[in-house]
Amino acid sequence: MNLGNCNHAVLFSPSYETTGPFPRPSRPTFFLPIVADERVLAFPAKRRFFYPPVSLPSLNLKNILERIVPTKEEEAQLREVVSDLLDSAQRVIDELDVDARPFLAGSVAKNTHLKRAEIDIFVGFSSKTSRKDLERYGLKIGERVVKGRKMYAEHPYIHGVYRGHEVDIVPCYRLKSAAGKVTAVDRTPFHAKYVIGKLKKGQENEVRLFKQFAKGVGTYGAEAKVQGLSGYLCELLVLKYGTFTGLVENVSEWRDSIHIEPEGKAKKRFNEPLVVIDPVDPRRNVASAVSATQLARFIHACREYRKNPSEEFFFPKELGTRSKDELWTEMESRGTHFVCVETGKPDITDDVLYPQLRKMEKVVIELCEDEDFSVLDSEYDVTDGKVILLLELEVWRLPLAKKHFGPPTTNENSSRFIAKWSSSPLALSHPFVEGSRWVVFVKRGHESVEDLLEGRIMELSLGKDIRTEAKRGFRIVEGRRILTKNRLKAMTAMLDKRFPWEY
Repeated sequence: MNLGNCNHAVLFSPSYETTGPFPRPSRPTFFLPIVADERVLAFPAKRRFFYPPVSLPSLNLKNILERIVPTKEEEAQLREVVSDLLDSAQRVIDELDVDARPFLAGSVAKNTHLKRAEIDIFVGFSSKTSRKDLERYGLKIGERVVKGRKMYAEHPYIHGVYRGHEVDIVPCYRLKSAAGKVTAVDRTPFHAKYVIGKLKKGQENEVRLFKQFAKGVGTYGAEAKVQGLSGYLCELLVLKYGTFTGLVENVSEWRDSIHIEPEGKAKKRFNEPLVVIDPVDPRRNVASAVSATQLARFIHACREYRKNPSEEFFFPKELGTRSKDELWTEMESRGTHFVCVETGKPDITDDVLYPQLRKMEKVVIELCEDEDFSVLDSEYDVTDGKVILLLELEVWRLPLAKKHFGPPTTNENSSRFIAKWSSSPLALSHPFVEGSRWVVFVKRGHESVEDLLEGRIMELSLGKDIRTEAKRGFRIVEGRRILTKNRLKAMTAMLDKRFPWEY
């Protein structure tokens, strides 16, 4: 196929016969945003022209687009790289003699990609292929094409770099529909076909604006680290509201229980804070990854942008890391106490690591609160091969004596309580009655939060991989000693609660 003088569109060859979203050519399938020559038909055949509304008067969105839309030269280079990857994948498939077909997926296939976009090459295997062979051959193909690192989703895949572009080589099944038991990976081609068929001319850039906005305000990405909006979700929201500006105006009015159904009724109930039913599979919520915090942040960002649109929402300044002296001055002024738990970083993907980090944060705070150490704030970070958890405490030291409540005086277990605490070395008093309950003063197990964490953190369910690292060793650091170079960024983020567009 001649990829010479190309313009933006998505193509299929008219001689290709399609079943489901998969064309069946003898050569690799191009879901590539190009029109090669007069023999190629654009998809969809009947383009529906779309005229975006006038942008908000105080911000020229053309300036934003100039910074995020790939130039003609960048597009040409991207097309060349994609062509090389598809050809290379097809050669390996032919050598392995397997029933598989490579094709382009993701935002590049839909022409909604930003500059420096990641390239998603999917390898569609026959549905008759065993799961074991799909994974084995899929990884072989990926390793020979990009020589990258094995990553894990619902099918393992290869992530690498090819000619300066990040590339994922992802095995999946070729299916006729998204009905039945389908993984998120296998569903992806149907998403591409749906978006390509629904986007009107001009809406590609509306999607790009929205993606850059979501990225700028810190809510772009469905991965576990972010818990935000996926690219596909961004595309569906633009399809619903028409333009970036229309989307922002509508989201500004969102309240509780947002439920969107692009193509009719959902086939099950969802309890997530944002529900957007997948138009190709009504059993699935496309927004399931969006956390309540990120949804609230996104809505707030839209309201703030609507009041005062500025480029800072798209391209925020970086939060400058404060110096040790600046941080210590603020830490002292708050009248609280800071503690850091630090251990090694497990050699696992972010999608496995960050849920464990959140679990660690939760159980450590619960331990502190259960032992009467009041936690005001927390922050976690991964830096320089370390996992760190910062805690700010309102109460970090307690007296030795603690009031321990027993059963009501009328309870049959009263005698046991009296016998136990009358002779216990931990008792600081004889059992007595307060109101209708037995009470005794006892010695507290840990008088400082540092002692508590040192003594009991390994009792906690920290997450499998973080726990393994903690067994090898962990540190509890408090006060000014926290302020080493690798922790300054996290401490700055903990103390500076401004949103990115406010930096």
